[in-house]
Amino acid sequence: MYLSDLRPELSLFIEYPYNDKLYRDAYYSYYSTLNRNINKNCIRISIFDCELSSDHFIKDDLIKELKKDNVFLGFFVLRPTDRKRVGRSFISPKATRNENIIIAKTENTSLIKGVSLTNVGFPHSAQDGKVHTCSETSIWSLMEYFGCKYSYYGQVLPSAILSVLKRVSYERQVPSKGLSPQQIGYTLRKFGFGSKFYSKSKFPFIKNIVHDYVESGIPVLAIVRTPINHDNHAIIIIGHKKLNLNETKWKNEDVIKIPGITNSDNNNEHGIKFVDSFDVIKREYVIIDDNLPPYQLSDLDSPCKYSFDMKDAELYGCIVPLYPKIYLDIVNAKQL
Repeated sequence: MYLSDLRPELSLFIEYPYNDKLYRDAYYSYYSTLNRNINKNCIRISIFDCELSSDHFIKDDLIKELKKDNVFLGFFVLRPTDRKRVGRSFISPKATRNENIIIAKTENTSLIKGVSLTNVGFPHSAQDGKVHTCSETSIWSLMEYFGCKYSYYGQVLPSAILSVLKRVSYERQVPSKGLSPQQIGYTLRKFGFGSKFYSKSKFPFIKNIVHDYVESGIPVLAIVRTPINHDNHAIIIIGHKKLNLNETKWKNEDVIKIPGITNSDNNNEHGIKFVDSFDVIKREYVIIDDNLPPYQLSDLDSPCKYSFDMKDAELYGCIVPLYPKIYLDIVNAKQL
């Protein structure tokens, strides 16, 4: 499935054995304790936007040319687990068929044959269903993003997440059964965020809240729930597809009049006219879902419409990882 989401003209470089930090953490936490022999090495597949030959990775000057030409578009890891074999990845949107997107992104550096190669994107991993489910994977992905982008935060591994939750967990943590929104918010707070939780029951306009944070460049951890079975799933919303604003038009009924505010130019007694872009511009949002390759597209009415199992899921709540000194959240800011 990963390969079908990539552009067909790209070249791949395969490395084995590869010591992947995320899988090794899960290996020593869980897989090494099983009564069977499980390999602790992975395969790393690097992606290049050029035609490769074996000489590129034998001759030092040729691999340095790859760095100078900026053709490295990231990597993904294959791990030796029974199911969900695709592990950690950091892929540039330029490598995918959905490259026409605006997202929160950061820079990542990979060492290949002794040469540091960088690319830009958003960290992603598939859950293994044992040590980390969608909740832990989403927390790891957020911490990986913020840890790469800002020196204030640090990168964490699933074992660190489990260690934080030991104080508030009343059941065994491995194999994991997932986390509640309160546990997710608590974990992010312990990792340095002033996390804020919004539920649909308390905030019926939660889609507007998600939209405003995403437009502010802040990735949002969204909780979706199926209406019949009430299955929960955690995803990260990191941006949206590029818009053609020249085709955007709004009608008079879309205009919001705020009576308490007047326009000083013409002293309009009805107040200044406002248009909320969320109401008049339909967007496809970019989703990081640990069950599928990165950069899936969907809308907020059906956040997981790309997924067979969760296509009917609805937005139930969201957790926003705010910088701790941001005291004014988006709801109070708009009221103000």
